[in-house]
Amino acid sequence: MGGLSSLATVGLNLALSQEAYKRENKALDKERKRQVAAIQAQDAALAKDGADALKQRLASVRARAGAAGLSTSGGSIDAVMRGLEQEAADGLAAASDKASGRIEDLRESTAARKKRNLLELSNTWLDIGNSALGSGSSRRSLLG
Repeated sequence: MGGLSSLATVGLNLALSQEAYKRENKALDKERKRQVAAIQAQDAALAKDGADALKQRLASVRARAGAAGLSTSGGSIDAVMRGLEQEAADGLAAASDKASGRIEDLRESTAARKKRNLLELSNTWLDIGNSALGSGSSRRSLLG
């Protein structure tokens, strides 16, 4: 009868370990999603601020050109405007690439933590099984 209670205890311990593993994975996923959302919100805010700053800068350049008696469209002013727009687009692309890199780093970190948790769970199962079977201290080398 003691063997059945020991087996039931092993089963219960395994079930509890597995539930803890699942809970921790859900918590890791939730935290990763929160951090990704924060990075994406920050990236969107930077893009909006950049677009607003570009509009203001373009208007300022046109106003200065007009005040200097130059044409506000065509020719060199359009080239200046395209240059400013390209500069802003390059900055936005760099910021977006950086945000994408941070998100990928989060995904890799979360995956590594999940893998480590799975290994810990497997080791826990092995330890529980070995202790239930009484083979914890009687390991024998296969080499000799």
